[in-house]
Amino acid sequence: MIPKCACWPGRQGLLGLWVVWLMMSAVLPSCNSLKVLGAGLGRSGTDSLRLALYEMGYGPVYHMVEVMGYPVEKLAGIAAQEKHFQYWATHDWKTPFDVERIFGKYQSGVDEPFISALPELVEVFPEAKVVLTVRTEDRKWAQSIAKSYCNFIAGGAVPGSLDDWITSFRGTEYFHFFFPQQKLLVEWGKRSDKRYMELLGLASNFTFANLCRNEDAATEFAAKWNAYVKKLVPSDRLLVFVTGKSTFVELADFLGLESAAYEGKQYPRTNSAEEFMLYRIINGVEASIPIVVPSLVLLIALYCMTRKKTKKPKSS
Repeated sequence: MIPKCACWPGRQGLLGLWVVWLMMSAVLPSCNSLKVLGAGLGRSGTDSLRLALYEMGYGPVYHMVEVMGYPVEKLAGIAAQEKHFQYWATHDWKTPFDVERIFGKYQSGVDEPFISALPELVEVFPEAKVVLTVRTEDRKWAQSIAKSYCNFIAGGAVPGSLDDWITSFRGTEYFHFFFPQQKLLVEWGKRSDKRYMELLGLASNFTFANLCRNEDAATEFAAKWNAYVKKLVPSDRLLVFVTGKSTFVELADFLGLESAAYEGKQYPRTNSAEEFMLYRIINGVEASIPIVVPSLVLLIALYCMTRKKTKKPKSS
């Protein structure tokens, strides 16, 4: 039994405090509210920034590898476990974006699909710092996607190449029967293209795949995106981080950390074009499964039927 005293609020008082706590928790951001927003396009050094942010204490970091659940270094895997990709593949940007549901357990984010929500995030998290990763030249970004990302999207690979056949096959309903998530990936790609159209005022026939076939168009796209971010984000909240040139110390200074701790420290370098070869191999292996497995089943069935017909009856 709780002793009575003048300071004890009583049952009604406790109920009132509980209601107030619920109301406050509903309007206040979670303890893991986003503190750093990566605004750079994929292939601008976003995965290196992801690892750097982990090292600086800003993990978990939202990234495409989180959504897909790829087995990479420093993976929290929350987005994959909670099936965020279904949300990205079906979200209509005319409706409010569920920031708390998608980013409530993360402290920072980079790359796709994170940057699709950048306008909303800049507004919802006014104290968050924004890091725009860029290449030394926009044309280098265009050349980078041609050597890597373009080999994984339908219409992006060299026409007639093995990569072109694989990506086309991965877009069929037959392949989606074996790998349902690939269908979501295709749908997300369409919605991502539309989102870029709206944010950058691009032509209605814009697709990311078209950038793969036109280096000048890809260079112009990168320039437009970078200019858009610089206009969207106040200069005191924005750091333009040049991959391969900017340093850990610059990033630490910008984030308000003790820069001396990062002097002489090597900035992470990962996700190179050469490393993408592994993903190309995985793509090829996945594409072979819907062909090889049914073929093996059919061969085994035919073998069993043939053996049954040729099997001699036992003599009485």
